[in-house]
Amino acid sequence: LVDIRRGTRKDMKAKDSIWIEMRDAILDKKTKKSNEVIMCEDDGIVREGLSSNFFVIKDNFLVQTASEGILDGTVKQLIDKFAEEQSGSIKCDGETLRMAYSCPSLLELSQWRESFITSTSRLILPIYGFVIASDCIQFIDKQAAEKLQPLDNGDFYYPLLPVESSHISPRAQVLQDVLAQKLNEMCERIIE
Repeated sequence: LVDIRRGTRKDMKAKDSIWIEMRDAILDKKTKKSNEVIMCEDDGIVREGLSSNFFVIKDNFLVQTASEGILDGTVKQLIDKFAEEQSGSIKCDGETLRMAYSCPSLLELSQWRESFITSTSRLILPIYGFVIASDCIQFIDKQAAEKLQPLDNGDFYYPLLPVESSHISPRAQVLQDVLAQKLNEMCERIIE
């Protein structure tokens, strides 16, 4: 579970006191059970989390993630490198995930089939649902709005995957497997 809350990082390379104050203000509004907060910009763009990179998987195994205006994390850099080595896609277990480097937007929420965040502490963490702040709802398309469930605090819950499959995100699992394989290969080279 992740929150989507208003915010944006003005200088993605800096972790200065202004960023810390802004981040703390957003964290104060985070849902207790949430693993992360994804920042929603003034136009509905959702580039990154407070401490993670954000990915969306659309139809036809298209993986969408921001490439500009973000702080590229180590795990995202590894995924990008693997995709580059395979001409813009990642192949594993008979599936081909095609990378699309553009910013996900809440205007296309109904097209999101799966989603995940990456960070060095989480590696790849599948998302089964979003708590969307009321001030971000204006960006959601009509089809997605039909699935919104109001919460007591004025926010809304948007289920991405059925609750019974909350720990299973097939495409995220494919990427997790590729990442584990590549990390093992890197470790073996270091040991040798």
